[in-house]
Amino acid sequence: MIDLGNTRGHKSNISCSFWGTGGVLYWGKEATSNGFFTEFRREKDTIIVGEDCMFASEIVLRPTDMHAAFSMQTGEIMNHVPGKSYPIVIHPHVWVGQRVTVLKNVTVGPGSILGAGSIITSNVPHSSMAGGNPGKVLRRDISWTRSADPSAKEIGETKSMVEEHVALFEAQG
Repeated sequence: MIDLGNTRGHKSNISCSFWGTGGVLYWGKEATSNGFFTEFRREKDTIIVGEDCMFASEIVLRPTDMHAAFSMQTGEIMNHVPGKSYPIVIHPHVWVGQRVTVLKNVTVGPGSILGAGSIITSNVPHSSMAGGNPGKVLRRDISWTRSADPSAKEIGETKSMVEEHVALFEAQG
């Protein structure tokens, strides 16, 4: 299932390959992308992108490792539990920089920024900037606007919107 809720008027570039069944891609209202790719290999692979997210180009979201890695001694699968879903959840108003890769089982909190070229392997708290390989939190209490030179009013409106999403995010636990 794919649900694309873009109403901003920006034509988003999204490429998906579905190899399994039951994969879900939810694209939030007014989220935009200059180029993101994903593959759904396993049943119930899930990617949720909240409203007003902004993706640069060459973004890769990987809700699965694509193939099983197993122990040569026991035959046990080492990189996932068969039948379990490892969703990627990107909350509202997240800016994903160019050539970012987000791996399975990652949640990115509202208002955050993922720096260009990063490989995000673990959760990113709300209103944080993460970057590097592997990605780590570089700064907290930060967010962004779509404007390079925002007015005080735009900053205030964005701050209020992010704070509303953070309250919902924290209420979910």
